[in-house]
Amino acid sequence: MNKFSPFSDEIFIKAIYVLVSMLLFASVATGSVVQEMTPEVNASDLLEENDFLISAYGENSTLYLYRALIYYHDRQFQAALEAARHAQEIKDTVQAWQLIGMSTSRLGNYEASIDAFERVVHSQPEDPVARNMHAASLTQIGESRRAIDAFNKAISLNPEYAAAYNNRGVAHYTLEEYGPSESSLKKAIQLDSETSVYHANLAWTYYEKGNLRGAERTARNAQVLDRTNPHPYFISGNVAFDREQYRAAYYSYQSGFGQLINAQRWYYAGISDFTTLLNRRGANIVDSYYKSVAANVQYQGTWDRIDVVEYKIKRYEESLAAEYDKILIIEPNYLRVWIQFGYSALQLGKYPEALKAYEEALKREPQNLEARIGSAHAIGKGGDYIMAMETLNAILAAHPTNGWGYYSRGEVQLSYGKYDEAKADFEKAIETGHPKPVVYRSLEKIAIVNEDPLLQTYYALRGLLSI
Repeated sequence: MNKFSPFSDEIFIKAIYVLVSMLLFASVATGSVVQEMTPEVNASDLLEENDFLISAYGENSTLYLYRALIYYHDRQFQAALEAARHAQEIKDTVQAWQLIGMSTSRLGNYEASIDAFERVVHSQPEDPVARNMHAASLTQIGESRRAIDAFNKAISLNPEYAAAYNNRGVAHYTLEEYGPSESSLKKAIQLDSETSVYHANLAWTYYEKGNLRGAERTARNAQVLDRTNPHPYFISGNVAFDREQYRAAYYSYQSGFGQLINAQRWYYAGISDFTTLLNRRGANIVDSYYKSVAANVQYQGTWDRIDVVEYKIKRYEESLAAEYDKILIIEPNYLRVWIQFGYSALQLGKYPEALKAYEEALKREPQNLEARIGSAHAIGKGGDYIMAMETLNAILAAHPTNGWGYYSRGEVQLSYGKYDEAKADFEKAIETGHPKPVVYRSLEKIAIVNEDPLLQTYYALRGLLSI
């Protein structure tokens, strides 16, 4: 037995067995097949074995790095960070700083992540993955210009690096540089056409450029690749809303939020963020990791030297690159999406859903005028005339030129048969800059009630001309 452990060979071999089996994840991640499987080993089993080795070897940097990896794969990022920092305190290594950078990034502490990856880049200046991770963290704290320079360096080191092109496109997007964003995202898709996130990011870029057809087509491609990705549904909803196709907008938003809720359930169950959820390759690799841990491992020789374990850990960056690689995702403006979802629901007569949507918008911005008006509109349509009118009267007293407010108040009054008051509000809405087809349709309804076919035809034509 070696000098590090007072235990028998039999006990030591049993303990090291789990670590070796974990390391076989490298072969699974690169495509090899494990033939014989035993029941899945969970994180608690791995940690128990890791505790045994630490008790045998004492304060060893390598064993704490393994501990950090176990926590990281189990989505316990704070624990992973603590283990990685302990490993770094014992021995200052690039691997420790990589795990510190990844864990702090997952925890949203991007400043700490940037510091860690800068250390990695300093030690390994020719590693494009480290530069991509560093640049992604820069983007997430608003340092997009610096991030673009760092992504350019990563791309110069690996011109076939799809994730870096995607991330550079997102960085340009955050700077409202939609032309360069489009070019970079197209290159990412050219290199890897199977990742839904890349298509969704390009769709957002098309949308911001006003290319609704391109946004719609590219969002559809993203949906085909991954129907659990919520973002293409939000893009499709925005496109339909801009075209005043409120039924299509409503159901697209509904699908998007449905997928988002499912994603959040996975999040609270342990999934770290949308990168793993939406990048199917990353999810498959995580699954393969746990399968490899449970594999019936066969090996030759006596694995009783800690330097063998230290040698093996050097391979983990390559074996886990697809999971550790940061893929940035363009998030929708959720305030705007909730407001438009609420408006679409109102147009379909789905008042409880509309009220819920506006309430979600008000959680994000309590004084948002459009959401306050929409909420009152939904309340009035839902049966509380007095409360709705009190709110809308107060808003219009403070904002007498708000056409959306007049339209909403008119709709509430129309619902309660107050046709003259409703007509006056609709005309005021048009006068104050809200000449949407829905306003003319409401005026057309009043003309029908008043049995005025000439006025009905007039409003119908005005509605068509306002599209």
